[in-house]
Amino acid sequence: MEHAQISALPSVPFYDLSRLPEGAGVYFVLGVEDQILYIGCASKLRSRWLQHHVLATAPPAGAVRITWMQCEFRQGLEVEADLIFNYAPPLNKVGKLKRMQVPRPRGQWLRDLRARWAAEDALKM
Repeated sequence: MEHAQISALPSVPFYDLSRLPEGAGVYFVLGVEDQILYIGCASKLRSRWLQHHVLATAPPAGAVRITWMQCEFRQGLEVEADLIFNYAPPLNKVGKLKRMQVPRPRGQWLRDLRARWAAEDALKM
């Protein structure tokens, strides 16, 4: 996923987390210049942030908004792992990827996502 596409995803300001959707998805904490500070996955995005996300109680310095893409939770785990590997956000723990046991063909989700975006762009023209 291209960084520009991440910043174009639906988003809410960090001070208004109650507007997050309740469904499953992958989320991104973005900084002032859309720097990716953190990447995560949740089965219920809004509940995750409002009830117990460690970053919600002490927002990281520079955190401005949260963007997300909704997807099935299992698929989200795969996407999250690949994105953390590719972007290495400063607030994600280094050892997290080693603990994740998500079987997947490396990068397949990214190819599928890019193909979907290309098809959507072609329809807009």
